[in-house]
Amino acid sequence: MKINSFIVCDDIRTEIGNKHSLIGVYDEVINFFVTPDKKNTWPKAMKLGFFIKISFDKDEKGKISSFKFISDYNGSKKELGEGSIDSEKLIDLKKLKLAIVFNNFEFKEAGNIKFSFEFYKSNNDLYESITIDESIVIQETVVE
Repeated sequence: MKINSFIVCDDIRTEIGNKHSLIGVYDEVINFFVTPDKKNTWPKAMKLGFFIKISFDKDEKGKISSFKFISDYNGSKKELGEGSIDSEKLIDLKKLKLAIVFNNFEFKEAGNIKFSFEFYKSNNDLYESITIDESIVIQETVVE
């Protein structure tokens, strides 16, 4: 199992022909621009999208039944979502494509956020955990 793509952006739109438009793609930093009177005023919320492609090996067929999407924000872990997987069909396709959008993703303070996935067997035992290598820095910049 491998994470092939993990893109964080402002929004994801589904287009005709099963295409996706990713709007406002972030690299390593999410920067909130604030006026001096709003400096250090947290939490800050925004629309945030995640576009993820995961590939699977044939030997994983039938072994995975669900997943959890998890954030680690300044050392505090939180489950963001979960889903079921029909791995009998999925492994034949050899990939899973997820387009997840949160309309009100909340950042409680400046810092770093990382993301991971946990994949589970049908008996709810952990099969594998994958952490995205890069973290995203959450910061604010004061503008006059």
